[in-house]
Amino acid sequence: MILKRLTDISQFYCIGINYKKTDASVRGQFAIHSKQYASILQKASSVNVEE
Repeated sequence: MILKRLTDISQFYCIGINYKKTDASVRGQFAIHSKQYASILQKASSVNVEE
């Protein structure tokens, strides 16, 4: 069941933010910081996600 949850992308969303037209305060709400980025890479690696 866990594997199914990890491979089910039906709830995956991708958004784009225009850095020229969006205030820094709004952009900051969606920023991924270095610790979060490292965690994402570690979790992806643990379930065999590759580039």
